Amino acid sequence: MNIRPARSIDAPILADILQERFDETRYVGVCNIEPVLARRLFAQGAQRHGGTNDGATFLMVAEHDGEVVAFLLGALARIYLVGDRLGASDQFLLSRNKVPAGVAARATMRLLDAYIDWADNNPKVCEIALSWADTLPDTEGITRLFEKRGFILYHKSFRRDTRFKYPAKEAAAA
Repeated sequence: MNIRPARSIDAPILADILQERFDETRYVGVCNIEPVLARRLFAQGAQRHGGTNDGATFLMVAEHDGEVVAFLLGALARIYLVGDRLGASDQFLLSRNKVPAGVAARATMRLLDAYIDWADNNPKVCEIALSWADTLPDTEGITRLFEKRGFILYHKSFRRDTRFKYPAKEAAAA
């Protein structure tokens, strides 16, 4: 297993992995991945990889037998968008679903550790965030992995599916 910084030429492969995993999410039938935008996102992530300022990214891939099998994209942003310190947050931590479970697990751990090291070694970063949404399975497994690396639950987000109508007046009275 080899991990390395992503290159712009990897963008189509990363977009394919994103699409592959998207097909397992609750968003199937609700929206679609726009391949051109996905490739652009990953190409820009590769160009900004390794920076230390607001807007910098971390984009690394894991290779197994010469094939990209996983990637992690994270970014730096100012705390509350206006702070004088930065926070690192992950955007995607995905592996191909057709690789052996042991390979995917090793790739995930190696990428995660590299991301944490990248953020830890930046004196401007005061917080590292990791996230996992209910769009993919195995929330408990990834939660344990995060906790083993010293992360704690600090935030909860709520969503409302706009395909269903929730009158504000009735919701407020409930």
